[in-house]
Amino acid sequence: MKTTMRGLTLAAVMLSASSAVADTNDSDYFGYDQEAPVSAVGDLPGYSDDAYYAETASEAEADQAVARTNYAAPSAKSVPARQVAVSSQQYQPVAYDAIQPSFNEQVSFHEGGCGVESWGGGCDSGCSSGGCDGGPSCGCGSGSCGSLGRVMRGCDSTTWAMAEALLWFPQERSTVPLVSRSAGAGSNPALNVDGTSVFGGSIGGDLSGGFRGDFGKFVAPNVGFGGRFWTLGDNGSEFAAQSDGATEAFGIPIFDTNPAGVGENAIVIAGTSGTGRTFSGDVNVESNLELWAAEAYGRLRFSSCSNYTLDFIGGYTHFNIEDSLRMNSRRIFTNAGVGPTIGTINQFNDSFEAENQFNGGQLGFESVLTRGRWMARSLTKVHLGNMNQRLNITGNSSSTVLGPPDTVTPFTRGIFAEGNATGERDVFTFAPEMNFKLAYRFRPNVLLTAGYSFIFWDNVALSGDQVDRNVNAANLLTNAPSSDAFRINDSSLFVHGLDLGVVLDF
Repeated sequence: MKTTMRGLTLAAVMLSASSAVADTNDSDYFGYDQEAPVSAVGDLPGYSDDAYYAETASEAEADQAVARTNYAAPSAKSVPARQVAVSSQQYQPVAYDAIQPSFNEQVSFHEGGCGVESWGGGCDSGCSSGGCDGGPSCGCGSGSCGSLGRVMRGCDSTTWAMAEALLWFPQERSTVPLVSRSAGAGSNPALNVDGTSVFGGSIGGDLSGGFRGDFGKFVAPNVGFGGRFWTLGDNGSEFAAQSDGATEAFGIPIFDTNPAGVGENAIVIAGTSGTGRTFSGDVNVESNLELWAAEAYGRLRFSSCSNYTLDFIGGYTHFNIEDSLRMNSRRIFTNAGVGPTIGTINQFNDSFEAENQFNGGQLGFESVLTRGRWMARSLTKVHLGNMNQRLNITGNSSSTVLGPPDTVTPFTRGIFAEGNATGERDVFTFAPEMNFKLAYRFRPNVLLTAGYSFIFWDNVALSGDQVDRNVNAANLLTNAPSSDAFRINDSSLFVHGLDLGVVLDF
């Protein structure tokens, strides 16, 4: 009877001690948000189920003796040491900042944002909106960039910097025919004549190099701000010709509005004119297009997963588009019977300069898909706002009678530019933009990129569209007033091409 009571008393004491230890072995004791996965049995760490359910009393006493020998009383800030072997399932979970993945493991890259959201494979439970918002966004457990991760080390890749070389092709710009050439001194260089070649109609469109930079930082788990700048090298076309007029004729083709002879005609620069004069001369044409842009934007992360992000983009955009067309021509003829040093020089200068400045907003989306070291990125947005169009037209000419002394007579009009005129206007413009990019993670924080870009503007004033080839030949080398009212003609423009660059995320 005494033996039975002693056994019952011993069992009650052990059960009460076990309950006391279990009460203290909770999340507050170990400093984690989840229950400890180890089931504490007995009044000392190290007791195992085998020790408690030993088949004999001697085996239980032996296990308890080992436990007492290896037991060290825990301090207020320490975790009890475990000297006995335990299974992998019994270890406490590793904190977020202790996770150190190898470079070959799956890394989720975002140009800003939570770059490391899961070191494992995919997320079986799917993605939820909000991304790195204090809890796992994909149900990936402790691998997600949760609140503990931000406290211990912060979300990775919150800052981004990108530098790219641009290999872009601007759209060809339309013009009127500017120079026509034909074989033979006495041939007519007017349009629609057999054997006549023409410069003009369309100019530009060749490859231009440029630079684009993008940088920014996430100031909150789902909110970031950045800036973007790009510039494209001058895209131009040049044409030059000269002749003594003996073997080749060239001139400026016009549609003559002179009532005495309406129709296709040409201002002869080199060759024999209709009046029998033979000219030697030269002509130079230069067209140039310049583009650059500056942007300030914010991004809001809509959703995020271990290998996918979707951001909303919004902000301010400034575009600057400048296009110019200049033509200078000169012809010389000798006054027959007067002497070799006596003659006349006619000079014609035409200049058309158009400047477009866009100021407005931008709206769009950026999505990033990552798989291992590879990343695919898509940025689509539209710019909406005001396009300020400015046009400056300058025309002049002169006639110099060679002396001695020389006599110069200036005139206030060229061939196409009938005097000087300046004006501007504001029009609403939209400009869609698309960027597609493929990147390879060359180093943990370095990516090499290759992509394609496309930008389109629907209302742009270009210099070639301002040239009117309806010219009254009788008004050349005079100060006759312009016959047309000032106006700005606009059209569309696009640029597209390849991007090669490097991205740093840190």
